[in-house]
Parts: sequence; C-alpha cells; structure tokens
Amino acid sequence: MRCRLIGCLLLLFWKSVVLQAQNILPLSVGITVGAANYSGDLSYRAIELKQTKPALGATGMVGFNRFLWLRLSGMWFTLSASDADAADPIRNARNLSFRSRIWEGSAQVVVTLPFGRQVAPYLCGGVAVFGFNPKAKYQGEWVALQPLGTEGQGLGPAQMRTYRRSSWALPAGAGLRLKSGKHLEFFLEAAYRKTFTDYIDDVSGNYYSQTELLQKRGELAAALANRSAEVIGENNLFPAGSVRGNPKYNDGYYLLTFTAAWQLGSSESSRIERCYGF
Repeated sequence: MRCRLIGCLLLLFWKSVVLQAQNILPLSVGITVGAANYSGDLSYRAIELKQTKPALGATGMVGFNRFLWLRLSGMWFTLSASDADAADPIRNARNLSFRSRIWEGSAQVVVTLPFGRQVAPYLCGGVAVFGFNPKAKYQGEWVALQPLGTEGQGLGPAQMRTYRRSSWALPAGAGLRLKSGKHLEFFLEAAYRKTFTDYIDDVSGNYYSQTELLQKRGELAAALANRSAEVIGENNLFPAGSVRGNPKYNDGYYLLTFTAAWQLGSSESSRIERCYGF
C-alpha cells in the first residue's frame, strides 16, 4: 500500500511538472537498458559477472538550465546469487541461494558538470522505492521465501517480525551525457543503491530452530531455512543460533545503464535550449 501511494504521488508530481513546464522548460523521455548486480549476504565479490542480470526501464526528465535536471525513472530487473558459486567451502556448505524480481521507481537530481557541450560528465542522486520477492529453487520449482519465515520471522520476539517486501533506497551515481543533434541525447551511467533492508536475499541473522520451524511452518520452511544437508549430508555445521547472515549491513545493488532520450520540442523550449545549449 505504501509503495502504491508513493507511486501515485510521483505520478501526480510528474504530471504537475509537465503541465507547468511543457511550454517553458525542455522535457525529455527515454528508454533505458543495462545490467544489475546484487550486493549482500550471498555475494562474495563486489561485482560478480555470473550474478549480472539485464535491466530495462523508462525515464522522463525536465531541465531547469544547462546543468540541472530532475529525472523520474522506473526500472525492472532481477537480482540473484548462490553460495554454490563461492570459492569459500563454508559458503558452499551453507548452500543458500535466491532470485528476486525487482521493480523500482526513483526521483533523482542530475547535475551536469561544466566540462563540455557535446559530451559532459554528470553526477546523480536522489531517492527510490522498490519492491522485491526473494525466491529459491527447490526440487525444480521457485518457492517464495518471505511467507516461510526462514529465520523465525513471526515466531520469535518483536524484532523478528515478518519483513516487508518493499523498501527505500538512496541512489547515487555518475555518468557521461552525449548530445546528438537537436533532440537526441544519450546517457551512460554507473550507480549504486544503498537500501534500508537486509532481506532482498532473505538472509540476515541467525539460524532458527529447525524443529520449531518444522512444527509451526512445515517441512518446506525447515528445508529452505537450512540447506546444508543437501551438500554435506546430516553433518549439520549450522545449528540453531549460528550465523546465517550479517544483520549489520543492509543489502544493495548496482546498475550500469544506457539511456537514449528524446527531447520534446516546443518553441519556448527551443529558445531555452539555444540559450543553455549543451
């Protein structure tokens, strides 16, 4: 509900900007393609190519002058990771994995640095809201993990309540902006999202009692909470209370994107473009 409300507010804000600025400020719309990479409890390198997944999005921008733009974007991509890919035998034995489809809406300020007219670097940052739904593949099927409470969410004290499948993020990045002709421009950007959740991968704290999970949540929850037996048999290296993840650090993700944007022309915006020519 909170994410829908935020999405509606962003849409209303964008419409108001368009209505007020369409005759006086340059507006651009664009399509974004790129790649996404996860960072969290199941990642073993800063960037892992095997975990890199395609990303797709749409964007709209309004320029206030040559250097300052407001950008609203929607992005869709997948984040994933697996302990099977790690070089560490302990992580191999932990044997956790996930896949999560992500949708993201963001509002960012784009500041072009005054180092060129046709090609110029820029910085960007703002706020984003995103939804996620971690799943694991088990016996050939993808199973949603959040309803299972794999770390005892909903069974223990208040701090172990079930986590939300949506959260906030703070995007920050840098890129190059290339002007091509009067209306077409391209953006090549690398950015990181600092999030406020540690459950994009469904891994955060300690192992919960498998006996209690089996009794209160069923065999599926117990099996997916501790998957080490699939690799090392009954020799359980991870009893209840042992470390499953690191709650001190939230999950995050990287985006490398390429955007092609078309500036919507008008007589007034054309005059501004000539005045603040890029």
